[in-house]
Amino acid sequence: MKIHRSVAAVSAVALGVAVPLALSGNAAVADSAAVTRTFNKSDDWVVPSDAQCATFAAWGASGGDGEASLGQVAELAAPAAANSFDGGVGAAGAKVTAVMAVHSGDTYFVNVGQAGTTGGAGGQGGADDANGGAAGDGDDLFGGSGGGASDIRGTTNAPASRVVVAGGGGGGGAATGFSEGGAGGAGGLPALAGADGSLTSGDGWRAGGGGAATDAAVGAGGVAIPDGGSPPASANGDPGLGGNGGNGSSDGGAGGGGGGGGYFGAGGGATGQSASGAGGGGGASFGPSGAAFETGAVSPGGAQGWATITYTPGDVSCIPATTTTTSTSTTSTSTTTTQVTTTTTMPVVAAQAVAATPVFTG
Repeated sequence: MKIHRSVAAVSAVALGVAVPLALSGNAAVADSAAVTRTFNKSDDWVVPSDAQCATFAAWGASGGDGEASLGQVAELAAPAAANSFDGGVGAAGAKVTAVMAVHSGDTYFVNVGQAGTTGGAGGQGGADDANGGAAGDGDDLFGGSGGGASDIRGTTNAPASRVVVAGGGGGGGAATGFSEGGAGGAGGLPALAGADGSLTSGDGWRAGGGGAATDAAVGAGGVAIPDGGSPPASANGDPGLGGNGGNGSSDGGAGGGGGGGGYFGAGGGATGQSASGAGGGGGASFGPSGAAFETGAVSPGGAQGWATITYTPGDVSCIPATTTTTSTSTTSTSTTTTQVTTTTTMPVVAAQAVAATPVFTG
């Protein structure tokens, strides 16, 4: 592109007025195609030589559904009758999007979480320190296990190096012969707590949902609630453990759901006596300043976790901008002429509104 300097600009330099010459650090190359790498399993990413700004996106995995049960009346009359009760629905994990400056040759470790299941161990986190909690099995009625978290780490593949974390969803509680299980809580920031189970008779206890994790603390285990009966401590769900979700309780009539993994893990749901199991809480997300957080976002991979990294060659829009100005002054005497040139670099400052100065006449 040709630059034409006006006579006015040249005159301004001669008079010692500062004139902007170049703007650097905030321009993107508009005609370059964006490059995206997709991760449906854990892997690493080495920053290419033409990448300076990258968009990192991660989705946590969903929790598993609680086990369904036929209603007692239906079971006696016709096993295939329509009034069966569903287990609690496992919740979706979270999504986190962040734009960060990157440096050629650096390595980022991308860990993709796996979905929870009905019964069994929790969904595998992208790394072993971000797993979902195991499902409670109750009296042969299984809750759903929690979903694993997905995260992106820089420098090393250790928890201290996490820069983006998308929490996993909580597993659903198991049903009983008379009521549906409690739903799991969605992963996110904020994450959501698991739903309580439903009491179906007056001589048992109700199952409390697992607590949601935050970016500062694990979620508490769900607590069994007395309601015509005295629940043992073993009916309570486990709290989160570091980034891992807590296990759902197995003491009672219907298993509780496991908590989702995350930056901090969520609590598992309690079991009920004569009551359905409670859902596990959602795992917490984490990200840098300016990151966008979504609670309960289904990933492009469905229940499984997911991650993408996108950059545009030559894009430097995430790097703070600066403006370079040059001022020139000239001093003349009858015998000597001295010219002094100084260059100053200043940060770009957004234009500020200036109030008009009143003019008085008369």
